[in-house]
Amino acid sequence: MSEAYCLKCRMMVEIQNPEMVILRNMAPALTGLCPISGTKVFRFVRRRLDPVYALVLAIERGDELIALPAPEERIQVEDKLVCYGHLESIADSILQF
Repeated sequence: MSEAYCLKCRMMVEIQNPEMVILRNMAPALTGLCPISGTKVFRFVRRRLDPVYALVLAIERGDELIALPAPEERIQVEDKLVCYGHLESIADSILQF
């Protein structure tokens, strides 16, 4: 499991209910709760992406540009994608459709 520094407890703690987030600068991070104080803890994750990880930054659909699409957004046949990740991961993700 992952650890983060709790500012209230002033020590490293195990992240409770960890959740992966992508920051505005596209840096991956983990966020969750401190099991002792219940305050929010945060930890940056290495920038090296998992080999099976690809992130869709934008979808161009006709004249419309969907920036940072929601996970529920479906890719359609004529869509153009702006992706971030290892080239092999992106190719594997697209081939799954």
